[in-house]
Amino acid sequence: YTDWKILEEKKTNTIEYNTGSVNNVLEGTPNDALDNAKEDKKLGEYDSNPARLKVASNQFFKLGFEQEAYECLAIAEDIKYNHKAAGEYYIKAENIEKASMSFFYGRYFNEVEKIGTNIHTIEQDIRIVISKIMNNIIIIQKDIDILNKNKNILYIIIKDLSWRDEIVDALFNLYDN
Repeated sequence: YTDWKILEEKKTNTIEYNTGSVNNVLEGTPNDALDNAKEDKKLGEYDSNPARLKVASNQFFKLGFEQEAYECLAIAEDIKYNHKAAGEYYIKAENIEKASMSFFYGRYFNEVEKIGTNIHTIEQDIRIVISKIMNNIIIIQKDIDILNKNKNILYIIIKDLSWRDEIVDALFNLYDN
């Protein structure tokens, strides 16, 4: 386990580049820089490489694409399981849906509730209800109806969560009371 953790930490700070591309960067135009930033973002996300995403964000900032830059930083933080930081970067990137998702995955339920109904999706409504339940806030019949009418979406939202069992227990306790 410790060797794997060390390897993961080193990966976080590693960027894979084609060494022949350095000359292309030196001769590049702003459009080339933008293309490179997009490619770094795509590959950084695909390879789960936060360092590469940070390189992309720096390029986006230099080119004046702040929303893209913040999104790269958000993705990098999500990869490192820093969901609160990811959510904050997603807010700066004006991607409120992904911010809510990051806060939810990281169990920052108050932040999910602060976003509230600014997002008009059933997924957000479900995240809000689950946040209330996990924060031991009394829910009303409307909240129960949201979960009952959208069981398939509820399943999709919680199926891969590391804390899924806690939600299931909380839901059973809710129905037992």
